[in-house]
Amino acid sequence: LQLFDSRLRFGGEYQISDELALRAGLDQVRASQTGGVKPSAGFMIEYPVGNILANIEYAIVLEPFATGTINLVTLRIFL
Repeated sequence: LQLFDSRLRFGGEYQISDELALRAGLDQVRASQTGGVKPSAGFMIEYPVGNILANIEYAIVLEPFATGTINLVTLRIFL
């Protein structure tokens, strides 16, 4: 039984325009037991709706403990 597992994650974001940013990263850089480095990628779209600012974010990540991918979608609303 292992209660503590340390991993290193890092990534970056490139702002293409005021409304669009691309993202990429690496996960589990030191986790050799779980298949090694797992890349991820995504984007963020910023869209004003009246006085409200909305961000739609999407990311695709390799499943950390199995084969396949995870698709993440986030909607952030700034009042």
